[in-house]
Amino acid sequence: MSPLPPQDSKEMPPKTKEKRKKTGAQKKKENAGADVEVKYAHRLAVMEKELLQDHLVVSTALRLFTALRRDEARRAKASEDQLRWRLQMLEAELEEARSEGKAIYAEMCRQCRALQKEMETHRRQQEEEVMGLRKKLETCQREAEAAQQEAERALGERDQTLAQLRAHVADMEAKYEEILHTRRKEKHLHREPCSVPRADSQGTQPHLLSKSKNLKKTLGGKLADQPRETLALPSLPSWSLKLGVHRATWTNS
Repeated sequence: MSPLPPQDSKEMPPKTKEKRKKTGAQKKKENAGADVEVKYAHRLAVMEKELLQDHLVVSTALRLFTALRRDEARRAKASEDQLRWRLQMLEAELEEARSEGKAIYAEMCRQCRALQKEMETHRRQQEEEVMGLRKKLETCQREAEAAQQEAERALGERDQTLAQLRAHVADMEAKYEEILHTRRKEKHLHREPCSVPRADSQGTQPHLLSKSKNLKKTLGGKLADQPRETLALPSLPSWSLKLGVHRATWTNS
C-alpha cells in the first residue's frame, strides 16, 4: 500500500495539543496502513507462492504428460514396429504357404498325370494280354476241335479196322473149321476100311471088299494129288490168333 501524500505547507500549523493528537492518530493510521500493506504483501506472497506452486504443478503435469505422450508414442511406435514386423512375418509365412501349396499342387498334378499315364499303359497292356489270350483260346479251341475230330476219325477207323479184323478172323476161323472138318472127315473115311471086320470064310461078301478097296484107292489118289499146303494148317499171325482167342470177348463188347 502506497504511503499517504504529504499535506499542504500553506496551511496553518495546528496547535501543539491538537498536533499531538493528530500525530497519534496519524501514527495509528500509518500503523494500520502498514499492517494492511504487510497483509497485502503477505497475501501477495502467498498468492505468488500458490501461483508458483500451481505453475510448478502445471509444469510437472505438462512434463509428465509430455513424458507420458513420449512413452505412449514410443510404445505405439514399438507396437507399430512389432505389428509391422508381425505383418511382414505373416506375409512371408503366407507367401511360403502359397509357394508350398503351389508346389504341392504341382506335385499332385504331376503324380496324377503319371498315375493316369501308368493306368493307361496298364490298361493297354491288359487289353493286349486279353486279345492275346483270346487268340490263344480260339487257337486252342480250333486245335481241340481238330483233335476231337481226329480222335473221332481215329476211333471210327479203329472201329472199322476192328470190324474188318473181326470179320477176317471169323472168316478164317470158319475156313479153318471147315478145313479141320474136311480133314477129320477124310481121316475118318481113310480109317473106315480098316475098321471093317474081316468076313469069315463062310459069310464074307466080295462086293463090300471091292468097294472098300476102290474107296481107298480113290481117297489115296485124291490125297496124293492134293498139294501139301492145303492139308497143312494155315499159318495165322499172332494178333489174329489173339483175336480168335478173344473172339467171344469182342462179340460181347
